[in-house]
Amino acid sequence: MSSFGHIISKLSIDRLARECKEISIELISFLPGRFGYFVRSLISSFIFKKSGYDVSLGLGIVITGGKNIEIGNSINIMRFSCLYSHI
Repeated sequence: MSSFGHIISKLSIDRLARECKEISIELISFLPGRFGYFVRSLISSFIFKKSGYDVSLGLGIVITGGKNIEIGNSINIMRFSCLYSHI
């Protein structure tokens, strides 16, 4: 395989990985009920720069720049909220 073909292949794999990540985030974002709240609260420590305990993330929220956001304890982010933090 030529070096150009290798670069194209690498770009395709990167795009596929990003797309899989986006699909996963969307699916988790719209998980209903208590199970959805539970899963979203588990992953909150990976989304935010700092995350306290008892974090409740509602259905369908959108978070971009989560690594720039610090949240405290007993936080409830209601359904269909948007948090944007870009530096």
